[in-house]
Amino acid sequence: MTRPALFSTLSALCLFASTINACFGQLQTVSIQDLEVRMANEGKLSLAFFHADWCTICDGMRRTTLSEPRVVEMLNTHFLFLPFDAEQRESIDFAGQTFRYRPNGSTSGMHEWAMELATIDGQIQFPTLTAFNAQHEIVFQHQGLLAPDALMVVLEELLAAQRN
Repeated sequence: MTRPALFSTLSALCLFASTINACFGQLQTVSIQDLEVRMANEGKLSLAFFHADWCTICDGMRRTTLSEPRVVEMLNTHFLFLPFDAEQRESIDFAGQTFRYRPNGSTSGMHEWAMELATIDGQIQFPTLTAFNAQHEIVFQHQGLLAPDALMVVLEELLAAQRN
């Protein structure tokens, strides 16, 4: 097989594989670096999933609700999904601001972006889901586990409100 033919065949296989992943249950995520541009270009709401490595409820939600085929399809089609470790130490730039990790002890702390978007009534609990639009307006927040059916209702209501 010639190099151009091999390249074409490999490209087609990669395209096919990415289509299969999108169709068969792989939750597509967006990076914080790409989020603002994609929100502006695609007109989709963002759904941030704030979690911590030690959080067993977060892990359970990831393995159940966020793996449910109906939820995955809805998120992949209509939202930009961003999982965010609220204890990550890397600084990020978002909406013209730099957000940093804030230590609150020798081995613990919280990221400012999580404090900004996951705080409800002055508290952060994990997991937290926060939906926001391209104007950075929070349109939904929920702390704690959401079952697949409950999350589907929320996602459908968010889509309906966005269309109006």
